[in-house]
Amino acid sequence: MSQASGKRALDYVPVFDMARLFTTDAAAFADFAKNEFGPTTSDNGFCRWALTPEIKKLEEAHFEKAKKFHALPEDVKKGFVSDAEQMGYKGLKTEAKRRKKGAIPDEKTYFMLEQGLGRTFNEVSRNVLVNKNTGKHIDDYVPGYSDSILDLMDARQNIAKRILEAVALYLDVPADSISQYVDGGKHAQRDLYYPPCQNPQKGVMRIDTHQDRGLLTLLRAENGLDVQDKNGVWHALETQQGEWISNGGLQLEIFSNGLYRAAPHRVRMPDDMAIRLQPRYANPWFGSARGETIIAPLADLVARTGQNNFPYAIRERSLASMGTRQYTDENEKLKKKLKGNAPQP
Repeated sequence: MSQASGKRALDYVPVFDMARLFTTDAAAFADFAKNEFGPTTSDNGFCRWALTPEIKKLEEAHFEKAKKFHALPEDVKKGFVSDAEQMGYKGLKTEAKRRKKGAIPDEKTYFMLEQGLGRTFNEVSRNVLVNKNTGKHIDDYVPGYSDSILDLMDARQNIAKRILEAVALYLDVPADSISQYVDGGKHAQRDLYYPPCQNPQKGVMRIDTHQDRGLLTLLRAENGLDVQDKNGVWHALETQQGEWISNGGLQLEIFSNGLYRAAPHRVRMPDDMAIRLQPRYANPWFGSARGETIIAPLADLVARTGQNNFPYAIRERSLASMGTRQYTDENEKLKKKLKGNAPQP
Protein backbone atom coordinates (compact mmCIF):
# COMPACT_ATOMS: atom_id res chain seq x y z
CA MET A 1 0.00 0.00 0.00
CA SER A 2 1.02 3.54 -0.62
CA GLN A 3 2.81 5.30 2.20
CA ALA A 4 2.26 8.72 0.66
CA SER A 5 0.72 11.47 2.74
CA GLY A 6 -2.69 12.64 1.66
CA LYS A 7 -4.77 15.56 2.88
CA ARG A 8 -4.23 17.08 6.28
CA ALA A 9 -6.74 15.94 8.86
CA LEU A 10 -8.65 19.22 8.86
CA ASP A 11 -9.80 18.18 5.38
CA TYR A 12 -10.16 14.45 6.07
CA VAL A 13 -11.51 14.03 9.62
CA PRO A 14 -14.45 16.25 10.59
CA VAL A 15 -14.88 18.13 13.86
CA PHE A 16 -18.26 18.57 15.55
CA ASP A 17 -19.45 20.26 18.71
CA MET A 18 -19.98 17.52 21.30
CA ALA A 19 -23.08 19.37 22.52
CA ARG A 20 -24.87 18.08 19.43
CA LEU A 21 -24.71 14.58 20.90
CA PHE A 22 -26.73 15.72 23.91
CA THR A 23 -29.62 17.41 22.14
CA THR A 24 -33.06 16.32 23.31
CA ASP A 25 -34.51 17.08 19.89
CA ALA A 26 -34.78 13.61 18.32
CA ALA A 27 -35.41 14.95 14.83
CA ALA A 28 -32.38 17.25 14.99
CA PHE A 29 -30.18 14.41 16.24
CA ALA A 30 -31.37 12.10 13.46
CA ASP A 31 -30.70 14.80 10.86
CA PHE A 32 -27.20 15.35 12.26
CA ALA A 33 -26.50 11.60 12.23
CA LYS A 34 -27.78 10.98 8.70
CA ASN A 35 -26.64 14.10 6.89
CA GLU A 36 -23.49 15.29 8.68
CA PHE A 37 -21.88 12.80 11.05
CA GLY A 38 -22.38 9.55 9.13
CA PRO A 39 -21.42 10.68 5.61
CA THR A 40 -18.18 12.31 6.81
CA THR A 41 -16.97 9.54 9.16
CA SER A 42 -18.14 6.21 7.72
CA ASP A 43 -15.15 5.80 5.38
CA ASN A 44 -12.59 6.04 8.20
CA GLY A 45 -14.44 5.83 11.53
CA PHE A 46 -12.62 8.88 12.93
CA CYS A 47 -14.12 12.08 14.27
CA ARG A 48 -12.91 15.07 16.28
CA TRP A 49 -15.14 16.49 19.00
CA ALA A 50 -14.99 19.98 20.52
CA LEU A 51 -15.67 19.40 24.21
CA THR A 52 -18.48 20.91 26.22
CA PRO A 53 -17.35 22.88 29.30
CA GLU A 54 -18.67 20.12 31.58
CA ILE A 55 -16.76 17.34 29.82
CA LYS A 56 -13.63 19.46 29.57
CA LYS A 57 -13.73 20.00 33.34
CA LEU A 58 -13.97 16.24 33.99
CA GLU A 59 -11.16 15.53 31.52
CA GLU A 60 -8.77 18.11 32.93
CA ALA A 61 -9.46 17.08 36.53
CA HIS A 62 -8.47 13.50 35.90
CA PHE A 63 -5.60 14.30 33.55
CA GLU A 64 -3.82 16.17 36.33
CA LYS A 65 -4.36 13.29 38.75
CA ALA A 66 -3.01 10.81 36.20
CA LYS A 67 0.18 12.87 35.95
CA LYS A 68 0.50 12.79 39.75
CA PHE A 69 0.10 9.00 39.74
CA HIS A 70 2.88 8.58 37.19
CA ALA A 71 5.10 10.85 39.31
CA LEU A 72 4.88 8.45 42.27
CA PRO A 73 7.96 6.37 43.16
CA GLU A 74 8.23 3.22 41.04
CA ASP A 75 8.10 0.91 44.06
CA VAL A 76 4.76 2.47 45.07
CA LYS A 77 3.25 2.15 41.58
CA LYS A 78 4.35 -1.48 41.34
CA GLY A 79 2.00 -2.28 44.22
CA PHE A 80 -1.07 -1.50 42.11
CA VAL A 81 -0.96 -4.75 40.16
CA SER A 82 -3.27 -7.51 38.99
CA ASP A 83 -2.97 -11.02 37.63
CA ALA A 84 -5.54 -10.06 34.98
CA GLU A 85 -3.98 -9.36 31.60
CA GLN A 86 -3.15 -5.67 31.01
CA MET A 87 -4.91 -4.57 34.21
CA GLY A 88 -3.35 -2.39 36.89
CA TYR A 89 0.09 -0.85 36.62
CA LYS A 90 2.58 -1.97 34.00
CA GLY A 91 6.08 -0.57 34.33
CA LEU A 92 8.43 0.68 31.67
CA LYS A 93 9.18 -2.00 29.14
CA THR A 94 10.16 -2.29 25.54
CA GLU A 95 7.43 -3.67 23.29
CA ALA A 96 9.10 -4.42 20.00
CA LYS A 97 7.74 -7.83 18.97
CA ARG A 98 5.05 -6.40 16.69
CA ARG A 99 7.07 -3.48 15.42
CA LYS A 100 7.83 -3.42 11.71
CA LYS A 101 11.18 -2.61 10.17
CA GLY A 102 11.90 1.06 10.59
CA ALA A 103 9.90 1.40 13.82
CA ILE A 104 11.43 2.10 17.20
CA PRO A 105 10.61 0.37 20.50
CA ASP A 106 7.46 1.68 22.11
CA GLU A 107 8.47 2.55 25.67
CA LYS A 108 5.64 3.35 28.01
CA THR A 109 4.11 2.79 31.42
CA TYR A 110 0.39 2.68 32.07
CA PHE A 111 -2.27 2.15 34.68
CA MET A 112 -5.51 0.55 33.46
CA LEU A 113 -8.88 0.07 35.12
CA GLU A 114 -12.14 -1.49 33.90
CA GLN A 115 -15.64 -0.23 34.46
CA GLY A 116 -18.44 -2.35 35.94
CA LEU A 117 -22.17 -1.96 35.35
CA GLY A 118 -22.98 1.73 35.69
CA ARG A 119 -20.74 4.16 37.54
CA THR A 120 -18.70 1.46 39.29
CA PHE A 121 -15.46 -0.43 38.91
CA ASN A 122 -15.57 -4.17 38.27
CA GLU A 123 -14.23 -6.51 40.94
CA VAL A 124 -10.76 -6.80 39.43
CA SER A 125 -10.37 -3.01 39.34
CA ARG A 126 -11.59 -2.60 42.91
CA ASN A 127 -8.83 -4.94 43.99
CA VAL A 128 -6.25 -3.12 41.88
CA LEU A 129 -6.99 0.15 43.67
CA VAL A 130 -5.52 -1.23 46.90
CA ASN A 131 -1.72 -1.34 46.94
CA LYS A 132 -0.56 -4.94 47.42
CA ASN A 133 2.60 -3.87 49.25
CA THR A 134 1.29 -1.19 51.61
CA GLY A 135 -2.43 -1.92 51.90
CA LYS A 136 -3.20 1.71 51.11
CA HIS A 137 -5.86 2.84 48.64
CA ILE A 138 -4.77 4.77 45.56
CA ASP A 139 -6.60 7.82 46.91
CA ASP A 140 -4.15 7.87 49.83
CA TYR A 141 -1.41 8.65 47.30
CA VAL A 142 -3.39 10.74 44.80
CA PRO A 143 -6.47 12.17 46.53
CA GLY A 144 -9.61 11.84 44.43
CA TYR A 145 -8.02 9.64 41.76
CA SER A 146 -10.65 6.87 41.87
CA ASP A 147 -13.60 9.28 41.65
CA SER A 148 -12.03 11.35 38.88
CA ILE A 149 -11.30 8.38 36.61
CA LEU A 150 -14.72 6.88 37.32
CA ASP A 151 -16.44 10.16 36.48
CA LEU A 152 -14.52 10.34 33.22
CA MET A 153 -15.14 6.70 32.31
CA ASP A 154 -18.86 7.05 33.01
CA ALA A 155 -19.08 10.18 30.87
CA ARG A 156 -17.21 8.47 28.05
CA GLN A 157 -19.54 5.48 28.16
CA ASN A 158 -22.56 7.75 27.77
CA ILE A 159 -20.88 9.67 24.94
CA ALA A 160 -19.97 6.40 23.21
CA LYS A 161 -23.60 5.28 23.34
CA ARG A 162 -24.73 8.48 21.64
CA ILE A 163 -22.06 8.16 18.95
CA LEU A 164 -23.12 4.56 18.30
CA GLU A 165 -26.75 5.69 18.12
CA ALA A 166 -25.68 8.23 15.49
CA VAL A 167 -23.94 5.47 13.54
CA ALA A 168 -27.09 3.33 13.66
CA LEU A 169 -29.34 6.16 12.48
CA TYR A 170 -26.95 6.84 9.61
CA LEU A 171 -27.16 3.15 8.67
CA ASP A 172 -30.97 3.43 8.83
CA VAL A 173 -31.44 0.82 11.55
CA PRO A 174 -32.99 1.34 15.02
CA ALA A 175 -30.92 3.72 17.15
CA ASP A 176 -30.14 1.13 19.82
CA SER A 177 -29.11 -1.61 17.36
CA ILE A 178 -25.44 -1.31 18.39
CA SER A 179 -25.49 0.89 21.51
CA GLN A 180 -27.53 -1.78 23.33
CA TYR A 181 -24.32 -3.77 23.76
CA VAL A 182 -22.55 -0.97 25.69
CA ASP A 183 -24.20 -1.37 29.11
CA GLY A 184 -22.24 -3.98 31.03
CA GLY A 185 -19.60 -4.14 28.33
CA LYS A 186 -15.88 -4.47 28.88
CA HIS A 187 -14.79 -0.83 29.01
CA ALA A 188 -11.33 0.19 30.13
CA GLN A 189 -9.36 3.38 30.53
CA ARG A 190 -5.60 3.35 30.23
CA ASP A 191 -3.64 6.24 31.72
CA LEU A 192 -0.42 6.23 29.71
CA TYR A 193 2.96 7.82 30.24
CA TYR A 194 5.61 7.90 27.52
CA PRO A 195 9.02 8.98 28.83
CA PRO A 196 11.29 11.32 26.83
CA CYS A 197 12.69 9.61 23.74
CA GLN A 198 16.43 9.77 23.11
CA ASN A 199 16.36 8.12 19.67
CA PRO A 200 17.47 10.67 17.02
CA GLN A 201 16.23 8.69 13.99
CA LYS A 202 13.62 10.50 11.89
CA GLY A 203 10.53 9.15 10.21
CA VAL A 204 9.81 6.46 12.79
CA MET A 205 6.64 5.36 14.54
CA ARG A 206 5.78 5.51 18.21
CA ILE A 207 2.92 3.03 17.65
CA ASP A 208 2.80 1.01 14.44
CA THR A 209 -0.15 0.45 12.13
CA HIS A 210 -3.12 -1.24 13.83
CA GLN A 211 -6.90 -1.36 14.12
CA ASP A 212 -8.75 -1.13 17.43
CA ARG A 213 -10.76 -4.29 18.10
CA GLY A 214 -13.57 -2.92 20.26
CA LEU A 215 -16.70 -0.92 19.50
CA LEU A 216 -15.38 2.60 19.98
CA THR A 217 -12.29 4.38 21.30
CA LEU A 218 -12.31 7.85 22.86
CA LEU A 219 -9.16 9.76 23.74
CA ARG A 220 -7.72 13.19 24.39
CA ALA A 221 -6.60 14.67 21.08
CA GLU A 222 -2.88 14.89 20.40
CA ASN A 223 -0.95 15.43 17.20
CA GLY A 224 1.07 12.61 15.67
CA LEU A 225 -1.85 10.36 14.76
CA ASP A 226 -2.12 9.20 11.11
CA VAL A 227 -5.22 7.60 9.57
CA GLN A 228 -5.09 5.37 6.49
CA ASP A 229 -7.83 5.62 3.86
CA LYS A 230 -9.21 2.85 1.65
CA ASN A 231 -6.53 3.49 -0.98
CA GLY A 232 -3.65 3.13 1.48
CA VAL A 233 -2.95 6.87 1.68
CA TRP A 234 -2.01 8.25 5.10
CA HIS A 235 -3.66 11.40 6.45
CA ALA A 236 -2.02 13.32 9.30
CA LEU A 237 -4.54 14.07 12.03
CA GLU A 238 -3.88 17.60 13.29
CA THR A 239 -6.02 18.53 16.26
CA GLN A 240 -6.74 21.48 18.51
CA GLN A 241 -6.61 21.73 22.29
CA GLY A 242 -9.92 20.94 23.93
CA GLU A 243 -10.84 18.14 21.52
CA TRP A 244 -11.38 14.42 21.78
CA ILE A 245 -10.96 11.88 19.03
CA SER A 246 -13.40 9.02 18.54
CA ASN A 247 -12.75 6.09 16.26
CA GLY A 248 -14.65 2.94 15.50
CA GLY A 249 -13.15 -0.48 16.11
CA LEU A 250 -13.45 -3.85 14.44
CA GLN A 251 -16.60 -4.77 16.40
CA LEU A 252 -18.38 -1.73 14.97
CA GLU A 253 -17.19 -2.50 11.44
CA ILE A 254 -18.52 -6.05 11.76
CA PHE A 255 -21.91 -4.97 13.18
CA SER A 256 -22.23 -2.51 10.26
CA ASN A 257 -21.34 -5.21 7.71
CA GLY A 258 -18.45 -3.03 6.61
CA LEU A 259 -20.51 0.11 6.03
CA TYR A 260 -18.75 1.89 8.90
CA ARG A 261 -15.03 1.32 8.56
CA ALA A 262 -12.43 0.79 11.30
CA ALA A 263 -9.47 2.47 9.64
CA PRO A 264 -5.88 1.41 10.32
CA HIS A 265 -3.96 4.10 12.16
CA ARG A 266 -0.57 4.77 13.71
CA VAL A 267 1.21 7.30 15.91
CA ARG A 268 4.29 9.07 14.56
CA MET A 269 7.25 10.09 16.66
CA PRO A 270 7.79 13.84 16.13
CA ASP A 271 10.94 14.64 14.14
CA ASP A 272 11.66 17.64 16.37
CA MET A 273 14.02 16.35 19.08
CA ALA A 274 12.95 19.12 21.45
CA ILE A 275 9.43 17.67 21.36
CA ARG A 276 10.69 14.08 21.61
CA LEU A 277 12.53 14.93 24.78
CA GLN A 278 9.28 15.99 26.44
CA PRO A 279 7.20 13.39 28.30
CA ARG A 280 3.88 12.48 26.72
CA TYR A 281 0.62 11.51 28.43
CA ALA A 282 -2.50 9.90 26.97
CA ASN A 283 -5.72 8.46 28.38
CA PRO A 284 -7.62 6.34 25.84
CA TRP A 285 -10.96 4.78 26.76
CA PHE A 286 -11.71 1.49 25.01
CA GLY A 287 -15.38 0.55 24.73
CA SER A 288 -16.34 -3.04 23.95
CA ALA A 289 -19.48 -5.16 23.85
CA ARG A 290 -20.30 -7.62 26.63
CA GLY A 291 -18.19 -10.77 26.61
CA GLU A 292 -21.03 -13.09 25.61
CA THR A 293 -22.15 -10.90 22.70
CA ILE A 294 -22.02 -12.53 19.27
CA ILE A 295 -20.17 -10.12 17.01
CA ALA A 296 -21.80 -10.46 13.58
CA PRO A 297 -23.37 -8.12 10.99
CA LEU A 298 -26.85 -6.80 11.73
CA ALA A 299 -29.38 -8.89 9.82
CA ASP A 300 -31.05 -5.81 8.27
CA LEU A 301 -27.75 -4.69 6.77
CA VAL A 302 -26.96 -8.13 5.35
CA ALA A 303 -30.40 -8.27 3.76
CA ARG A 304 -30.04 -4.76 2.36
CA THR A 305 -26.62 -5.34 0.82
CA GLY A 306 -27.31 -8.92 -0.22
CA GLN A 307 -23.97 -10.06 1.19
CA ASN A 308 -22.50 -10.98 4.57
CA ASN A 309 -19.01 -9.49 4.62
CA PHE A 310 -18.22 -10.99 8.02
CA PRO A 311 -19.52 -14.59 8.09
CA TYR A 312 -16.99 -15.50 10.81
CA ALA A 313 -19.30 -14.75 13.76
CA ILE A 314 -17.49 -14.75 17.09
CA ARG A 315 -18.13 -13.93 20.73
CA GLU A 316 -16.58 -10.72 22.04
CA ARG A 317 -14.34 -12.51 24.53
CA SER A 318 -12.97 -14.75 21.77
CA LEU A 319 -12.37 -11.79 19.45
CA ALA A 320 -10.54 -10.00 22.27
CA SER A 321 -8.21 -12.98 22.63
CA MET A 322 -7.76 -13.45 18.89
CA GLY A 323 -7.01 -9.88 17.85
CA THR A 324 -7.82 -8.05 14.63
CA ARG A 325 -5.24 -9.60 12.30
CA GLN A 326 -6.07 -13.21 13.10
CA TYR A 327 -9.81 -12.51 12.89
CA THR A 328 -9.38 -10.89 9.47
CA ASP A 329 -7.41 -13.90 8.22
CA GLU A 330 -10.01 -16.37 9.51
CA ASN A 331 -12.88 -14.33 8.09
CA GLU A 332 -11.27 -14.16 4.65
CA LYS A 333 -10.69 -17.93 4.68
CA LEU A 334 -14.36 -18.55 5.51
CA LYS A 335 -15.56 -16.11 2.83
CA LYS A 336 -13.52 -17.94 0.20
CA LYS A 337 -14.80 -21.30 1.41
CA LEU A 338 -18.43 -20.15 1.33
CA LYS A 339 -17.96 -18.62 -2.10
CA GLY A 340 -16.45 -21.87 -3.37
CA ASN A 341 -19.40 -23.87 -1.99
CA ALA A 342 -22.02 -21.51 -3.40
CA PRO A 343 -24.15 -22.96 -6.23
CA GLN A 344 -22.98 -21.78 -9.63
CA PRO A 345 -25.45 -19.98 -11.92
